[in-house]
Amino acid sequence: MLRCIIADDESGAVEILTRHVERTGGLELAGTFRDSIEALSFLAENPVDLVFLDINMPRLDGMRLAGLIRNTGTRVIFCTAYSEYAVESYEKGALDYLLKPITYKRFRAAVDKALEMRAGRSGEDGTGGLRGQEGGRKIFIKSGSRLHQLSLDDLLYMEKKDHYVAFHSGREEILSRMNMADLIEALPAGEFVQVHRSWVVAVDKIDTIDRHHLHIGGRRIPIGDSYREELLRRIRVSGA
Repeated sequence: MLRCIIADDESGAVEILTRHVERTGGLELAGTFRDSIEALSFLAENPVDLVFLDINMPRLDGMRLAGLIRNTGTRVIFCTAYSEYAVESYEKGALDYLLKPITYKRFRAAVDKALEMRAGRSGEDGTGGLRGQEGGRKIFIKSGSRLHQLSLDDLLYMEKKDHYVAFHSGREEILSRMNMADLIEALPAGEFVQVHRSWVVAVDKIDTIDRHHLHIGGRRIPIGDSYREELLRRIRVSGA
């Protein structure tokens, strides 16, 4: 069961979202708020899994509120009439972005994503430049002002380049400004492993491993001494 609140200064929007919540299994409505400061105060004292949050609100707008609770474990689904904030919402770690008027079908898709994440059936939506897509097999990678959708099944390896991470799928390289901690948190732990301070690889895409390097997608990647044990733990070795 996901505990949720609604924070929207429009009474009509609150009523619609309340009805959507009430007809959806797996949700428990802990409160509704027309004032974002009151919502923030409630969140400071009460554990909540999910916030349905408007953006244009007096005193404290939804983007700022989302930024304040970003590291608390509470997920945000933005509910707004304005499409131009979509990219910025991903930077705040938003789980989804719903445009008003919000149909129940679209609402349910966003909630299912949250329920799947709770059940561990999808990848973490993460922070920085990564955001999970419905079904858990896709991610959005923010590069500059654009969002690129990649399949987790296509990713070969990721390489740290200064303040950026380069995502390699065999067809293209996409640069996203993020750190390695954000990357590791966002990727499914059972499928990807860090093998060097600057490299993360897809375990099932590794071709060969030798003493100091591995080969994947035609690339020779170094293995750091402190990462070797975890790499070997993740793979299954047969023969002699």
